[in-house]
Amino acid sequence: MVLPDVAEFPSSEWVELRIPDEDDVGLVLDASTATLIPLITTIPANCTVRQAREFIRRQQDRPRAGRGWSLTIVDRATGDAVGNLFVSCNSLELGAIEVGYWVAPSHRGRGHAANALRAAREWAVADLGADRLTSYIDPDNAPSLRTAQRAGLEQETTYDRWERVGDEFRPMTVWSYGPGRPEPGHIGPLESRMWLNDYRGDARWFDHHLHADFVEHGCSGALWTRDRIVNTRVDEEIMIRLPLADQCLQQLASDTWMLTYIAHQPDRSCRRVSIWQELSEGWRLRFHQGTPLP
Repeated sequence: MVLPDVAEFPSSEWVELRIPDEDDVGLVLDASTATLIPLITTIPANCTVRQAREFIRRQQDRPRAGRGWSLTIVDRATGDAVGNLFVSCNSLELGAIEVGYWVAPSHRGRGHAANALRAAREWAVADLGADRLTSYIDPDNAPSLRTAQRAGLEQETTYDRWERVGDEFRPMTVWSYGPGRPEPGHIGPLESRMWLNDYRGDARWFDHHLHADFVEHGCSGALWTRDRIVNTRVDEEIMIRLPLADQCLQQLASDTWMLTYIAHQPDRSCRRVSIWQELSEGWRLRFHQGTPLP
């Protein structure tokens, strides 16, 4: 997916957002000393200068891959790089954007994240064509919850075992901004996670997110049930191009939605269809089918 050209990233009276650069090495080193940041990003704990530079290069590559923007938060008064705000465009075709943010330990408690998020929320809806902006926050992360509230996001619900944090799947509280429907912002990220090796390689993820009556008609012609998937060890990593191509979401019933897309892998491309159903305990994948493209 080709992202819109951005001549200037959003800013406010207090902060500005820019693409990460070599000047951010100190910021990444500072962030690597935090307890949570290395668990939810690709920054290694107590990283080296080389690892910090590698992280910066990965962030610079995200727009070219169509994934979104990883932006450094800069204090306008001091010129200091204080944190990061990531705008995920994996579900932009569905009208939804996901945001995440962190502030390095040395710069916390000064409102930088809330100001950056407030600027980004207007920019995402006005300039990127998104109908809705969503942020998923650990319910135990009180400072981040306050940030979302101060930035004008509204709390929706809490989903259990939504995101991998270290070696566990944590619940996430859903915060959103914008008039669009919530379903694209939830189904899009869930479908993408189904392809990520940290998720699909863990039976706990499938055990929670597959419907009891789940069935899959695979591209190879194999028939997969929920029990077969949960009890099959996955050792082989899947390489897939994200964001998923040609995404389209259609409502089938009050609680049921169908997502279609094309999954591009190094050795093949397949048309995919997933049917997601919202139960009282959250979203569950009910059906999946893959059809190889010539």
